[in-house]
Amino acid sequence: MVRGPTASGLQSEGVRGVLEGEPLLKQKSERAAGMAAESADERGSGEIFCLYAGSGGANEVIKVGIIGCGKMADQHAVQIQRIKGAEITAVCDSEALMAEQMADRFQVAGCFTDVQTMLTTVRPDVVHITTPPFSHYSLAKTCLEAGCHVYVEKPFTVNTPEAEELIGLAERKALKITAG
Repeated sequence: MVRGPTASGLQSEGVRGVLEGEPLLKQKSERAAGMAAESADERGSGEIFCLYAGSGGANEVIKVGIIGCGKMADQHAVQIQRIKGAEITAVCDSEALMAEQMADRFQVAGCFTDVQTMLTTVRPDVVHITTPPFSHYSLAKTCLEAGCHVYVEKPFTVNTPEAEELIGLAERKALKITAG
């Protein structure tokens, strides 16, 4: 069952009940699949929390993809680069220039304008979604269906039925999904 913190504003007791309980985010975990920064500034100063995905080998690298290459994506990238064993392997944005510029700033090899192409080419372990809220549901669903753990920037979705569907899909596929 998927448990952990959720974006504020979800009204459904069912959603809140599923998401509350054991923390999904664990500080200084053995293996990071995603992250959230608390009180981070633009230089990346702040506390890092890692999404625990189980124990992996000491040399195992977590492949991270980022969808949406705007200002918020830069904050995610700075924090991801601070996580030992995590590597940003792909960035994706519908605007090619945005993706190219982010790839250059963070020395990321994979640069895409199509989400499905990114998912099939790079096969990230976790995908951070930092796009406008109306796109969160469809992008998160696509990533879950591709077998990726998902970190969605707030708000999680724009309505409760979408949130419930994503949580159900993550549970059925034994994947983690969280909002931050």
